[in-house]
Amino acid sequence: MDAPDPATEPTRTGPVVDEQSALSSEPGAGDFAEIARHTTGYVKAWTRLVSSEAAVAKANVTSILIGALLVPALAFATVMALDAVIAALLFELLHDWFFSILAVLLLDVGVLIGLLLLLRGWWRTLSLPRSREALTRLWRDDGNASDQRKGTPARSAA
Repeated sequence: MDAPDPATEPTRTGPVVDEQSALSSEPGAGDFAEIARHTTGYVKAWTRLVSSEAAVAKANVTSILIGALLVPALAFATVMALDAVIAALLFELLHDWFFSILAVLLLDVGVLIGLLLLLRGWWRTLSLPRSREALTRLWRDDGNASDQRKGTPARSAA
């Protein structure tokens, strides 16, 4: 006996429909699957982006650390070489290594004190209340200058 053809043979519930097409014909079922597929792709793309950015950041951090260690070492070597040249020149003048090295040491201490004083002055100009005051003064002065260009009397600085 041959198996009956489900497409030609009538059933009590209507035409034969497989389970997959039944799920996709339900309202919203295909939409949810599509959203899940797009969300998965979105998450994968973000994951690849974050991992590639982390690799770039790792390379940049490595370069920055090398530079941060190299710059002070080069500065120190430059100062030492300059000190050696100055000491050698002073030795030619004084014919005494002790006083030549002492003079270079005093020169280095003087330069260090000068740099610290400059740094202290720069620190004072960076303080926030003074910066606000300077910005307000500049703003006020600019307003007075633009008023004078227009021919109006300058405002009082109150």
